[in-house]
Amino acid sequence: MLKNMTGLVKLILRNCNISGEIPPYLWTLQKLEMLDLSFNKLIGEIPTTISLKRLRFLFLTGNSLRGSVPDSIFIDGSNVLRTSKRKIKRPIKYINYRDYTRGDM
Repeated sequence: MLKNMTGLVKLILRNCNISGEIPPYLWTLQKLEMLDLSFNKLIGEIPTTISLKRLRFLFLTGNSLRGSVPDSIFIDGSNVLRTSKRKIKRPIKYINYRDYTRGDM
C-alpha cells in the first residue's frame, strides 16, 4: 500500500480513474518531490496545511477540486503547481508537462 512507502520520491498516478478525495496520507510522504494526480476524478479540497518540504512539482489538472491553494505548498517559492484554472483560485506558477519530461526536475 502507498501509505507504507515512506521513501517515495515520485508518484505519478496520471489518468488512473481515481475517484474521491485525495488520501490524507499522501501529504505525509516527506521525501516526495513530485506528485501527479492529473486527469482523475478527484473531488474535495487540498488541505490548508501541507508540510512537504521537498515537494517541487504538483500536478492536479483535470480533476474537480475546489477551494483555494494553501500557501504551505509554496514554502520556498520554488514549488510548481498545475491545476485546472477554473477550479482552484490563486495566482499560480505553471509548468508544462512536456517541460518535466525533458528533465527539468
